[in-house]
Amino acid sequence: MVQVEVKRRKQTGQAYSGKSPFTNKLVCGDCGEYYGPKVWNSNNKYRKVVWQCNFKFKHTHKCLTPALKEEAIKKSFINAYNKYAVNKDQIVEDLTNMLKITFDTTAFEERIEKAMTDLEAVSLLVRKLIE
Repeated sequence: MVQVEVKRRKQTGQAYSGKSPFTNKLVCGDCGEYYGPKVWNSNNKYRKVVWQCNFKFKHTHKCLTPALKEEAIKKSFINAYNKYAVNKDQIVEDLTNMLKITFDTTAFEERIEKAMTDLEAVSLLVRKLIE
């Protein structure tokens, strides 16, 4: 899964920023460029984060797509997730099993323990040879 994500990020041709899970996922319906977070009214009580086309004002044709409120994006994501994740318990169980399999170090620990035993035996033989 990591390799698939690395490949996807390379295909975007843009630097990756892990600041938001929505980075490089929202695409402008007008020009096809990515949306990015922008802070409006950063110095006063009306401060809010919105997402808009990163090239909205950079093309000769101004993109007509609206700015999206971050809260609306989060709500839409949760609604879409809940719509498609019908069997949440099974998803959680599968993920838990994958994590156990992925991060199970028992076999490595056993190999290290055997290597340490072998190393002690070799060390003992070397001492006897020296004596």
